[in-house]
Amino acid sequence: MPSSSNVAILAFVPLIVISLALGIYLSTSVGPSNQTTTTAMNYVYFTGTTETSNSTLGLQLRLSLNSTLIGPGQFISATIADYNIFPNSNNVSAAKGWRLRYLTLGSCGTLNDPFGVAFFQGYYTSSNISLATPLSLEKEGVVINCPMIANVLYYVFQPMSDDGSIFAASGNGSASQLTPGQPSAINGTVSFGTYWDSSNIQHNLGPGVYTVAGGDEWGQFLILHFAVISTLPLRVVSITGPIPPYNPGGPVVSIAVKNTANLPITFLNATLEVPSAEPSVSYSFNFGINSSNPLLQNQTVQSARTLIGAGFDNSVSYPIVISGSFYNGVSFNFTEQVMIAQPS
Repeated sequence: MPSSSNVAILAFVPLIVISLALGIYLSTSVGPSNQTTTTAMNYVYFTGTTETSNSTLGLQLRLSLNSTLIGPGQFISATIADYNIFPNSNNVSAAKGWRLRYLTLGSCGTLNDPFGVAFFQGYYTSSNISLATPLSLEKEGVVINCPMIANVLYYVFQPMSDDGSIFAASGNGSASQLTPGQPSAINGTVSFGTYWDSSNIQHNLGPGVYTVAGGDEWGQFLILHFAVISTLPLRVVSITGPIPPYNPGGPVVSIAVKNTANLPITFLNATLEVPSAEPSVSYSFNFGINSSNPLLQNQTVQSARTLIGAGFDNSVSYPIVISGSFYNGVSFNFTEQVMIAQPS
């Protein structure tokens, strides 16, 4: 759920395996020496979510990426949260026991939240991440006015949730709630990528493997990885809708994708997220691709479905998750922002 504490957008997941057969070569900085070497990787398997728990405190630290593979013009987003695993309200005292340096939620640090993340160029693990130098999220020449950092005393988490309230020391020595009203999500999202932002500043992530570290003030920390490549293995050719005749249950949308890799694809799925009666609903498109009917190199395949109860704006971009696997079992999963074009 969206955070009401700190969401920093400075620039984007799931699961990816990169095969040497795809012709992908990544310039990779490995370890604390930051020496760059060119490595041809047979299999690089990255997962887009991880978690760890402190059973004594009743807190589970969760870290996730919106993607583990990005290409030119895309961005990576890391979301971090502390989740109360107890079935009752959980009052947790502030600890300031950080195990990792440089963790942040943006230009103002972690502010009053109990967690943060950092991005690193190269492949690091828990054994050497403390020696790594994080990539800067600062915007050069831009003055940031940060809100006041309070003396947080404790956090009250709702049962089985990352919803909660933050309490800090007040002038009379008592604790006052920093987040008045109903408990809200205590989580944060930081984004970073290859794009030109509103300040005309380019954040350039070159091809290679990167590390994302997340941690909280109770000493929990997590590691995830993602890759930046120059060419994605599959391209969205077109998304069209609404296609006549118009359906009162919802618009009909057609999606066409092309295999740009040099391996046959034997499984393929696209999931489009658009507004509906709920804040958003995911609609899955199945292309009928399997081992008996593979999608070969440079071939295009199309799928259409009715988006029951949905609505969309042809001038707005929506996220689409493309997932699949090649005949040799190598999987891919990435997210793109697309616009739904009106039929010609």
